[in-house]
Amino acid sequence: MTDLGTLGRKKARQVTTIDKTEHYYDLEAKRKNTAAYRDQLRTLLGRAKDVKDVLQIREQLNRVQSELDSLDGSINRLNGEIAKSRLELTIRKQRVLGPLGYVGYGIVWVIEKLFFIQQ
Repeated sequence: MTDLGTLGRKKARQVTTIDKTEHYYDLEAKRKNTAAYRDQLRTLLGRAKDVKDVLQIREQLNRVQSELDSLDGSINRLNGEIAKSRLELTIRKQRVLGPLGYVGYGIVWVIEKLFFIQQ
């Protein structure tokens, strides 16, 4: 951005940022806890002896795995947003007065000086 500013006369510069660090760490912590809970459910599933218990644990395990996949998707999307940035640049040609432009400018200057001593 600094190098682009040296190419001509800079009229305005605006830099905006959105800090998503806290949101990212919240998602990471939630993902870690959900993965630990999933692992506990898998351990319980290995110990279950009743068909009823197996079905209940599998249902809970599917729900937790779905939540974990959703968290992974959110983290991946956030990583993509972090990797991107946007730069907007507007370039306009500088207007250069031609011969008649200088004559018009001179006439305006003379008229101003007739009515105003100082500006």
